[in-house]
Amino acid sequence: MVVVDVVVVVVDVVVVMVVVVALVVVVVVGIWPVISEVTEVTSASLSSDKKVLATGDDLGYVKLFRYPVKGKYAKFKRYVAHSTHVTNVRWTHDDCLLVTVGGGDTCLMIWAHLAEGHREIRQCDSEESDVESEDDGDNLFGEYQALVLQTDLVLDLVFGYRGNDCRNNVHYLNEGADIIYHTASVGIVLNLTTSCQSFYVEHSDDILCLTINQHPKFPNVVATGQVATSPSIHVWDAMTKQTLSVLRCFHSSGVCSVSFSATGKLLLSVGLDPEHTVTIWKWQE
Repeated sequence: MVVVDVVVVVVDVVVVMVVVVALVVVVVVGIWPVISEVTEVTSASLSSDKKVLATGDDLGYVKLFRYPVKGKYAKFKRYVAHSTHVTNVRWTHDDCLLVTVGGGDTCLMIWAHLAEGHREIRQCDSEESDVESEDDGDNLFGEYQALVLQTDLVLDLVFGYRGNDCRNNVHYLNEGADIIYHTASVGIVLNLTTSCQSFYVEHSDDILCLTINQHPKFPNVVATGQVATSPSIHVWDAMTKQTLSVLRCFHSSGVCSVSFSATGKLLLSVGLDPEHTVTIWKWQE
């Protein structure tokens, strides 16, 4: 009898575990992308109020979903800063911050979680999904719209610096008031007085090189090159983070070095291709 009772208890425990796992799968099924064989979700974290689910994936995207995430291909908001897979995401105890960790870029990033009333104060750089969701009849899309209006993420701090394979990628700006450098796919301007960071986040992959235009006619003009099969060079204003020019390269694999001419009107780039091709750009045109 004792053996029979133990067997019954074990069976009951297994049944309960299966039910719990099934319930968990149901409430997060929508986080998986359309092509899940290519993009795997590597981590997920539910906010303390159980309203927002944050995920990280193999492509370096951080996404926000309304919880529970029922139905296939749920609507989301996407944020790009990590250049490789995101290994972990976690909310702080009060849901005010989201912490994400990158794999290959070895960066730790802290995102401020903003409510609707604060979104006009700080610029949010997010993209909404363009895939039609397959909801389960519970007005998911309508409730998602409420999420879009009420919550957003803004990159607040980045801990990291790419120095293992890059050179001459740290510079002073504004007579030593600021420092500019890069890590992952982010250009970072650090104010030495306030210790606050601001970010340029228009690159789609790892930034490999950075240079400053030294001519007085072009103050705070920065050029950064990235790794990619078809790489690009971005010329931007370090203070406003406005993109001035995007140069689509003939280089393959990536851009390993950039430098402005003495006049500031020309930009030289060197590719990662086997021939290390050199290109000279009239970047304003």
